[in-house]
Amino acid sequence: MLIGGAAVGHERVEDFTYEMLSEVQSSLVLFEMNGIARALYVDATTDADLPDRRDLADYLRRNQTVRLPVARDPGLDPWGSPYEIYRGENWFDLVSAGPDRTPGTDDDLIVSRDW
Repeated sequence: MLIGGAAVGHERVEDFTYEMLSEVQSSLVLFEMNGIARALYVDATTDADLPDRRDLADYLRRNQTVRLPVARDPGLDPWGSPYEIYRGENWFDLVSAGPDRTPGTDDDLIVSRDW
């Protein structure tokens, strides 16, 4: 019984650790996304063209590696999904599909900018 209790406790510790690591990683991704959004905002407010959805990955590969060298493809979030951009007249949303890699779900990360 003692061994069984330790095993159940171990699973709870693993679940807790996984949830905490997921929260930390999501926070780091939001930090990265805010940097990307800042660069996009500067472009948008200085008459440079914002990339559209199909050009965002190339834009990030060209511009983000100059600003902050990263070991992975800057066009992809840390989970391997491409960043998305949704644009309006004076706003944009930068979106990561999040840990589940499925766009449009509750774990998506979104950074918005208006001007």
